[in-house]
Amino acid sequence: ERAKIGCLVFYVGYRNPGVIAKAATTLDHLSGGRFHLGLGAGWHSPEARAFGYDFPSDGRRLDMLEEGAVLIRRLLTEERTTHEGEWFRTSDASCLPAPVQERLPIWIGGVGEQRTIPMAARLADGWNAAYVDVAEFARLNRIVDTHATAAGRDPGEVQRAINLVFGLGSTEAAAAEVEGAVRAQWG
Repeated sequence: ERAKIGCLVFYVGYRNPGVIAKAATTLDHLSGGRFHLGLGAGWHSPEARAFGYDFPSDGRRLDMLEEGAVLIRRLLTEERTTHEGEWFRTSDASCLPAPVQERLPIWIGGVGEQRTIPMAARLADGWNAAYVDVAEFARLNRIVDTHATAAGRDPGEVQRAINLVFGLGSTEAAAAEVEGAVRAQWG
């Protein structure tokens, strides 16, 4: 199977879902139908501030993610899309030409058990967990399975991935410093 390309994850608060859908379609064409779109609720408030973006509460960002993911799927599959949502609007928008893939995969990233994982299990083609250990990843996978089944989906339809960190130091002290920085950022 050919390698896939994608980015984990685009925060819908940085880019309008219509722009994301158009960019995803372009990347799908450029890659010959190998693009996977990753979406998330955002987490890095210093980056938002640095670029002048609002960074609302977790709940609002999750609401935006859910509405954005649904809207992007519609834009990728409907010839024309009109949407009047709480956060986003489109009026007879088209995303033509359509993606190369019949169903361009949308991934949702995050490990939140109350909103993010249920959302991924319900809406996404794939789910990505960032920087958790193997035991935690296994536990979270069972939660994805439970929510997918509750949504009437075969849990096997939801692909899974994990982000891992590889830290290297030329001495034990340098390696410990890298590990400390990773722990400080990711817990």
